[in-house]
Amino acid sequence: MPPFNKTEQIASAAIIMAILFHTVAQVTVDESNAMFLFKNSACVLSFGFFIENVLHAFIPSCQKPYVLTHFVLGWIQQLCYLILYFVEFDSFMTYWKPIFFGYYVWTMILLATRPNLFFPIFQIFYSIHHCLAFIITGVWALQPNPIWEGYMVRAAMIWLTSDIYVYSNNIYRALDPSRGKTKFFRQLQIWAFCAERIHRCAAYLQALIICKGTSTPFGWVVFGTMISIDLLDIAFQLKSIVNNRRKDNKESPTTKKENRTFSFLLNSREMSSSSSDDSTVICSSSLKNSHCINLYDIEAAEVSDDAGSSSSSTENTHRKSTCTSWVFPIKILNSSGIESMEW
Repeated sequence: MPPFNKTEQIASAAIIMAILFHTVAQVTVDESNAMFLFKNSACVLSFGFFIENVLHAFIPSCQKPYVLTHFVLGWIQQLCYLILYFVEFDSFMTYWKPIFFGYYVWTMILLATRPNLFFPIFQIFYSIHHCLAFIITGVWALQPNPIWEGYMVRAAMIWLTSDIYVYSNNIYRALDPSRGKTKFFRQLQIWAFCAERIHRCAAYLQALIICKGTSTPFGWVVFGTMISIDLLDIAFQLKSIVNNRRKDNKESPTTKKENRTFSFLLNSREMSSSSSDDSTVICSSSLKNSHCINLYDIEAAEVSDDAGSSSSSTENTHRKSTCTSWVFPIKILNSSGIESMEW
């Protein structure tokens, strides 16, 4: 395992402190309920490692298995909240905290001990998000008279299940990371963002309408802290959407067309090939009479001289044998520099 950099060390320390704060807050308020919370959270944590091994066994080709596991567990968490609330109101109030605590601890343990399993933006966002979530729920526990009224529980259930859209979208991408570069995924990302915002606004509005702006101090604390998490989610999601849009805008239609075809330029007068690392470099002194030829049409390639006449069969045979030995990626070197032809 590679050594932690400074950012990873700070994140790991923050995660440990957040878990300790949440634990102390629960024990301080009610030790017996805290033990119930920790026992059931341990079961959820064990289930998380079980799902991790199942996914490793059935999807061994997954490039980021722990990222996939995180979102699959999150999706299961959302489903459990819905089932518990509609089956029995009291069951939701009893078990949502152990489910929340166990699932978050699974991710936080890996973020604190093996951050290299995740890509950088994942590390940054979920380290901040989960630490903030543990501090907030710890503050809830320390509030005097933390009475959960019916409309507050409903708002919490609606809010807690709002991540199901983003989790579903990220599961789709984690199964095949190349999907993250497609236009379809970018559209899904925007739809998931909008759906989550509507979902969470519904949680806020139903609570405000029912309580008519006269909630308890504890209710306002819950309301305010939920909005703070929501703003963090909005900031990171918008940043991702904007970055993806900028990447799309940087690619001109011509570049996109070239990337979709396996083609390259042949110079009519002078060309030589040489190997460099894992790619082939084609050196050209002039591109005036060059042709763009598909790799699979190489046998039909015709190379013209200055007068526009066809070259000899010997020359074509030589060029054919040279071209068929090339492998991708191909780089073309001309007077303006090197242009990479991507798959």
